[in-house]
Amino acid sequence: MAIKLNHQLNIIKDSPASFIFLHGLGGNLKAWNPIVSELNQLGYTTLSFDLPGHGDSPNTFSLSDYTQTSIVHQVHQVVAKHKLTNPILVGHCYGGFSALTYAHLYPKDVKRLVLISTTYKLFTPKHSLNSRFIKMVILSLLKNLVPSRHQSYIRDWDLIRLFREIIKTTPSSYFLSVLGALNFNATKYLANISCPTHVIHGVGDSVIPYTLAKELAQKIPKSSLILVPQANHIIVINQPQTIAKLLRKVGQSIKQTGK
Repeated sequence: MAIKLNHQLNIIKDSPASFIFLHGLGGNLKAWNPIVSELNQLGYTTLSFDLPGHGDSPNTFSLSDYTQTSIVHQVHQVVAKHKLTNPILVGHCYGGFSALTYAHLYPKDVKRLVLISTTYKLFTPKHSLNSRFIKMVILSLLKNLVPSRHQSYIRDWDLIRLFREIIKTTPSSYFLSVLGALNFNATKYLANISCPTHVIHGVGDSVIPYTLAKELAQKIPKSSLILVPQANHIIVINQPQTIAKLLRKVGQSIKQTGK
């Protein structure tokens, strides 16, 4: 039996569209709070999820609970239950995998798709990815050995941040999430995604290079690419105002055109 995902629903009367948020690996629904708050004030309904093993969603030891199909099924059940108007699905990084899968499995239930700092497949061979990750962790460790002032701008490769995310999520859930995503590859169905899609990516993203965002946008028929200068992979946390502004435009477009 699939687990039930924790979620936060803010229903706004007469909302022209509903934003559905899926966070990145190691995060939780609170990552979207500044953006959610602004959109609620503008009259939009919002629905944010804690993905399996994250936030207040259950921790399990079953890999099947961490597959994209399982995650998307749980998200869809909640969306269908509340009959949300003009759903706009927003996914960051790992949550972008789920957003793409959702648009593939439930195409009639997505009005717009917003993909932030994500990719459509693992972009490097297994061994290359491992060596790159290890290198980044070592460099991050060396940097953090030197005391420094608190930084509000979060780096892509920060060992302390990664460690805190793993502990907060629990090591088992964190690594099951990683294992569940290892085989993710949306290549075969990108051309069939029919809803308008907005690909948002930081030019300074060192986790998923923006060149992959270009590829992603090229492979989805009705897509637009928005590259954000001086933004890294953690753009949702570092630049919530930028994301909120872009999402506001998406909502306004639906409000004006109904599409």
